Amino acid sequence: MLKSTLLIFTILLGLLSINACKNADNKTTGNVVGSGGSLPNIPAELFDKMQKETSLVDMIPYTTKISLSIDDRESIQSFVFNYLKNSPVTTGLNCTQPEGRLFFSNLQGSTYLEADLFFNNQCKYLVYYDAGGKTPLYATQIIGEGLDYFTKMYSAKPVEGLKQIQENK
Repeated sequence: MLKSTLLIFTILLGLLSINACKNADNKTTGNVVGSGGSLPNIPAELFDKMQKETSLVDMIPYTTKISLSIDDRESIQSFVFNYLKNSPVTTGLNCTQPEGRLFFSNLQGSTYLEADLFFNNQCKYLVYYDAGGKTPLYATQIIGEGLDYFTKMYSAKPVEGLKQIQENK
């Protein structure tokens, strides 16, 4: 009896500490993301680096069954320039649940930048972090062609929508 009580107590204690760790992680980004606050645009030098020195962009949506990798340098430049314009977030950072994550790798193959993708009826922006970081650094509004791109990516038939974009280029 004592052993099973001790085992149950240990399991409960473990679950409580896991929950506390999750809450601590949420508090790390909670100071800006979801608060209606703001972040600066990406510095021009970093935006230029994203276009010129990125060798791989991985996009991992959380709500669709497809993920994308772009490893062609010309396509990466086009993707960054056309879909991730360095425009300010005008609505405030009100959303708390990202729809996906983007990873930017340099010519040496190391991820140097990550971005949470917020794309729903209320929010259409990216929040950028250093690779592996939890503190938001920059944010950019998704506008123009980026809206069309991500709308098709999150549509009922994402593969067909993205093929249509590719054919129109």
